Formats: sequence, structure tokens, C-alpha cells
Amino acid sequence: MWVDYREGCNGVPRTTATPTILYIHGGFHVACTTLTYRGLLCKLSRQSDCPIFAPRYRKAPENPFPLALEDILAAFMQLLEDPQVDPNNIIIAGDSSGAGMAVALRMILKDAGLPGPAGMLLWYPYLDMTLSLPSVKGNGRWDSNIDYADFLPNDSTRDLALYTGDHYYVRDKALLSHPYVSPLMADSFGDMGPTLVVSGIEVREAPRERVT
Repeated sequence: MWVDYREGCNGVPRTTATPTILYIHGGFHVACTTLTYRGLLCKLSRQSDCPIFAPRYRKAPENPFPLALEDILAAFMQLLEDPQVDPNNIIIAGDSSGAGMAVALRMILKDAGLPGPAGMLLWYPYLDMTLSLPSVKGNGRWDSNIDYADFLPNDSTRDLALYTGDHYYVRDKALLSHPYVSPLMADSFGDMGPTLVVSGIEVREAPRERVT
């Protein structure tokens, strides 16, 4: 889905340096669509004066890892071939699980020797599906998303540990520590390019510090 505004509608003239944003929406890898995020994307496009491409991707559990990443990689490659897009000025953005996949996409591009984005914009990225950081246990009792997320089946996803343990995103639990699944498990975050990470002071502090 493309989201854009007429040139100059916000009083800022568009230039040839205007980047294109590839936005990967969140939703625990199982929920939400690009239409769910239409309001947010319209606001982001208006305030940044950037066109936004938000691809649909296959959802777990019917389509486990790496199928969603394959769809997102295909979307990025499509932008590289689009004559209306500057291939050197693409920003990869996302929130929650979408932000985690954004980091995984950057790793895939780097590992494959393909052109990377000009930068990344990550809102509270979900980077550790192994749930191995001390902050998970320390802040779990205050995380309302775990118990009250109304888009997840209550009988099988009472908490995030059960969510991952039931392999909603991966078929083999051993894959939870793969850097393309849990980017925080990567050996290094060098050469990732300019990256802005937006997170809460406590709940996401440990992952944010690890990435930055």
C-alpha cells in the first residue's frame, strides 16, 4: 500500500532528496494489516513529507518464519527497481515486531552484499524472541499487552513466553535464537547505518542499549 500527500500540502516543498519510507507494521507476527496502520502512515507521510510504501506480508502461524521476511525483502527489491524511487534514499521503518523484522531485513541485505537503506526508524522494536533479557522478567507484571492483547487467542497466548513456546512464528524452537528471528542475538550491529530507536525508558531500555 502506498501512502503519499500532494507536494507542499504541509507547507514544505518536496525536493529530489526526499526519501521513500518502507514501513513494516507490527502485530506479533500474527495480526494487523497495512489498513490497520493507514491512519498512522498518513500522519507520518504528512509530517515527514515522504511517500510511504507499506507491504503486506504473510502472517504466522499459517506462514511461519521466514515467509514474512521473504515478502518484505521482495518489497525492498521492488523499491530498488521503481523508477520513481531513489534507491540510495530509502528508509526502513517499523514498530514492534515490524521493527524487529526491519532489523532482520537490514541484516539479510548486509549478509547478501545487497544495497542497504539510507537509515532505519524503529519504534519499540521486538528484538528478542528468546525472552532472555532480565528486563523481560523484571517488567513483565506491568506489561498490559501480554495479558490483554485482544487480537490474540486467550487460551493459547496468555503471555509472550507461551506465544513463542507454541511456535507461532517458528516451526523449530531452536530458530528463536537465529539473528533473523531475534536480531538481538547477532554478534555485531556494526555497519547497520544511521538508526533511530524510539523506546520507553524502562520496558525497552535493555534491548535499545544493546542495539545502540
